[in-house]
Amino acid sequence: MGDKKDAIKSFLTENVLGVIIEYGKEAAKARIKDVVTNDAAKLAAAVGIDMAGSIIPGIGSAISAYRTQRQLNNLNTLVSELNKKVEEIKLNFERQTEENKKTLDAIFEMVIYKAVNTNQSEKIKYMVNGYANLTAIQNVSYDISYLFYDVLDRMTILDIAVLKASYPFWGTEENRKSFVDVLNEFGIDYYQYEAVRDNLYRMGLLENQYDDALEKDLDLLVKNVNNLNEVVISIQESLANPRKKMKKLKNTKVELKAKDRLKISKFGREFVEFFIKNYND
Repeated sequence: MGDKKDAIKSFLTENVLGVIIEYGKEAAKARIKDVVTNDAAKLAAAVGIDMAGSIIPGIGSAISAYRTQRQLNNLNTLVSELNKKVEEIKLNFERQTEENKKTLDAIFEMVIYKAVNTNQSEKIKYMVNGYANLTAIQNVSYDISYLFYDVLDRMTILDIAVLKASYPFWGTEENRKSFVDVLNEFGIDYYQYEAVRDNLYRMGLLENQYDDALEKDLDLLVKNVNNLNEVVISIQESLANPRKKMKKLKNTKVELKAKDRLKISKFGREFVEFFIKNYND
């Protein structure tokens, strides 16, 4: 057992995956805390578990104990989700360059921190799935990855469900849900649903199609005004010179289509594909 524990590899990702593979999911839950360092207090601090807070008397102790238990539960969930993707991540990671491995390690440390400290453990599966997708690409960017994880960190499970419902072409018929499905699942009304969409709009995950439609409406108006102007000029010229033919007014019906309506943005589509692609609820 000692030899197994001492066989520490160069990268955090390899260490964590190695523990999961070597000891199995249940045993890994107990041993995963020793992967980064042998000092439990340092590891707890590294993933945001406040061990010192547990000695605060009275209510402080109760709050600290609650937070610590929640973080440990999240850690267990993280291990379970990693166990589902362990072979995929391991294979992808081994194919990466040394430089990319360093970047992926930095991202993985961030994933661990955010997973352990999230208030909704249901989001951990998306964090792990996003990381698995990351390991499959070249030229991994820490900054872009941080942006995606930071946005996910600020979202709720309801936000994610509404975003997926706003992107009906991302998945299969089995995992695709309409806004009515979301209303029923979360017990909200249409106005609350719209409030969530407004929040997604502020995050940049949705965009207002009013701007695009308005530009097309203005182009159509300009064309019709120009046509009308040409006809008026031709009438004036024909009155002055009867030999000149008058231009006919094009019978173009102008229908303004610009409406204040939200749709998924390019960033929103990339977000869904980053965290939810290859994951089935």
